[in-house]
Amino acid sequence: GPNWDQHVAPNSLGKRLQDVGYRTGMFGKYSNNYKGDKVPVGWDDWLGLVGNSVYYNYTINRNGVNERHGLDYKKDYLPELIIESGLKFMTNKSSTAPWCAFLSFPTAHEPFDAAPQYQSSFK
Repeated sequence: GPNWDQHVAPNSLGKRLQDVGYRTGMFGKYSNNYKGDKVPVGWDDWLGLVGNSVYYNYTINRNGVNERHGLDYKKDYLPELIIESGLKFMTNKSSTAPWCAFLSFPTAHEPFDAAPQYQSSFK
């Protein structure tokens, strides 16, 4: 809400690191209340989950553009998308600036949808 946007986000880790010359990236779960209507201040590269923790059938905001994801593991499994996006950011050689990548996984929350190759591991 407005309090967050006006008072918390301007003092976030991302903003503070940007202010001293870092490239910043945030990938994954941001806030249960994130509506996907903007990229919060402080992030050069952004992949923010809209709403609460899910692994499939979600909307994600990628640098200001909302994308809808479905049920296809190879394209849509959120933890894999977070990893791929974070690695792409971290291995970007177009800048020599120091960087900070924040990868935020929803895996501590239900539903516990393991990747297909691990689904039978914990029965």
